[in-house]
Amino acid sequence: DTTSPTCGDASDSTFWTNSDRVISIKCSDDDCGCTQNTYYKTFTESAKTSTIKIADKAGRETECPVNVYVDKDLPTCELEVVGAMESSGWYGTSNAPVVRFKNKNDTTSGVATYGLGLSKNNPEFNKLDSYIVKEGVSTVFGYVKDNAGNECTTNSNFGVDKTAPTAPTVALVNGDWAEISNGAWHKTNIYVSGQANSGNPNPISSDGTNGSGVGYYQISTDNS
Repeated sequence: DTTSPTCGDASDSTFWTNSDRVISIKCSDDDCGCTQNTYYKTFTESAKTSTIKIADKAGRETECPVNVYVDKDLPTCELEVVGAMESSGWYGTSNAPVVRFKNKNDTTSGVATYGLGLSKNNPEFNKLDSYIVKEGVSTVFGYVKDNAGNECTTNSNFGVDKTAPTAPTVALVNGDWAEISNGAWHKTNIYVSGQANSGNPNPISSDGTNGSGVGYYQISTDNS
């Protein structure tokens, strides 16, 4: 027998899967015959194509090409932020962040869909390329799914404060925290307090439930 065996019909596929795939292929040899009529091979690693080796009884072998279409690797997903963060770690009015994908790729089966949203457990494959972060503290998630069903999720955390704090309320008090008249002359020291008769030396102000918090107070006598 001087002729190599011939590759027959194969049970291969061009449909991507992220599970193991068993592929069979028929063997044909008109001389001494194949060592077996059908060969089987289990593919457990990511691959688009491969080969299955068949042999005849004379020891001649043939590598038969097959479509494997197994992808067990996660796609890559990475976010980036456009906008400058304040030294406090928050984003303000003039620099509210825009989140976008820095990288979304899959080198085996390819990217099927992607998206940006606010849910970790319920991916939003809305094919958004950028997301403007709203006011408050939030986490933006990026999702990428490949053609085999593998999913990658990443996230970035943000604090955005676009609203100014409320104007502080103050009271004029003496050394005993008792409120004194505004616009009158006094012989004793006058203090600015957040609230008379409270012992609270700070002006009372708020930055709202979504704010970054009041950072500091400044009290002056000339509106500077």
